[in-house]
Amino acid sequence: MKSVFFMALVYTYVYSSFMNELNPTQILQQIAQIQRLEPGKVCVIGQGPNGPYYNLQCRENGQPTSRSVPADQVAVVTQHTENFKKFEGLVSQYAR
Repeated sequence: MKSVFFMALVYTYVYSSFMNELNPTQILQQIAQIQRLEPGKVCVIGQGPNGPYYNLQCRENGQPTSRSVPADQVAVVTQHTENFKKFEGLVSQYAR
């Protein structure tokens, strides 16, 4: 009985994994919907009297670099970095 349950569980997992895969046209449509991309990661670099200080850490020309991010832009820049990660995932999926 346990082996039947296990096999059903494995089948469900494998089947649902394939069902979640997008076809190439769907992938390209999702890529096209991404408006802004920003590679890197937003980090807190310190605490000041008016709140934390942020920077964006990334690589440019193979070299690590960072730039300051104003507090009022943190949410926007963070969204752009998440868009970049989504873009990379979609491109990887498209290549497969």
